[in-house]
Amino acid sequence: MLPLLCSFQKVLFECILTVVWLSSYEKLLVFRIVNLWVLVSYY
Repeated sequence: MLPLLCSFQKVLFECILTVVWLSSYEKLLVFRIVNLWVLVSYY
């Protein structure tokens, strides 16, 4: 359970770093893709 939690925190940390390093245009693009993916996964 603990290794899973650690790996999850690592992934979360990497995601945050990626978001921080992305330009605003790329952030917007990723945000839109995520929104579309969420909409699609609901249906």
